[in-house]
Amino acid sequence: MIGYQVTWQDAGQIKKILDDFSIPYRLKNQVGQLIFLFPQVPFGKDVFIREVFSLYASTLSSKN
Repeated sequence: MIGYQVTWQDAGQIKKILDDFSIPYRLKNQVGQLIFLFPQVPFGKDVFIREVFSLYASTLSSKN
């Protein structure tokens, strides 16, 4: 499972992009931040997901 921790401000933009591209995810709420979890990354979308988070996230934390 891959997870990215982001601020609430960044989460709105990231959520819209992921929804537009039909990428499944789960959200976990943490104090002041959200964690996007990807239990099953669609084939070929892992690089796209990383790029989205690197472009829009002010605090990027990848957890494997």
